[in-house]
Amino acid sequence: RFLPNGNWERVLSNISNAARTYFKDERLFVYDNGATVFDVNQQFEVETLVLQNQAFDAHYDQGTNTYWFAGNDKGIVSYHKQSALTKTYVPNGPAVNSPFKMHISDDRVIVVPGLAWATNQMFPARVMIYEKVDGAYRWKNIHIQSQVPNNTEFLYDAVDVIMHPNDKKHFFVATFANGLFEFRDDTFYKWHNTNNST
Repeated sequence: RFLPNGNWERVLSNISNAARTYFKDERLFVYDNGATVFDVNQQFEVETLVLQNQAFDAHYDQGTNTYWFAGNDKGIVSYHKQSALTKTYVPNGPAVNSPFKMHISDDRVIVVPGLAWATNQMFPARVMIYEKVDGAYRWKNIHIQSQVPNNTEFLYDAVDVIMHPNDKKHFFVATFANGLFEFRDDTFYKWHNTNNST
């Protein structure tokens, strides 16, 4: 910021790995590639928030000291400033309304919402699973970005999925430009790409 004495002062030097910024309600939200959000107020004071997963859009409610985030596969995420208590609100439904490929095995449907044409379409890589759980059909949404440990790349455009013939919870997700992701027991297992495959 520009000081009255005519000099500039670097005020955000403690923020590293900034990936995205968002300005709302006179606050600057800076996001890294992981689950950290920096809230910068008008006095350039920085509050560091560590969430359960990546977040995008944000709002701060001063009356309740609560942050509200659009939290990908976690749905709507609330973060109470004083207690650092995090709550998630997820409806029973697919993560997005843009299915691209779908595969069915017995009573399980797996859908991916990516798109491939002349270039990638930049849809966040997701897997949406519809299956019977405790007698009722429910959706389970997996945001691949939040599953891959120590990853700083944005993962986009899941364009196909195939299940193992003997284990429907073991499946592979192909992406447009990020390689192949293997899941076992519906949990990320391995990222197959040019760095680790021949």
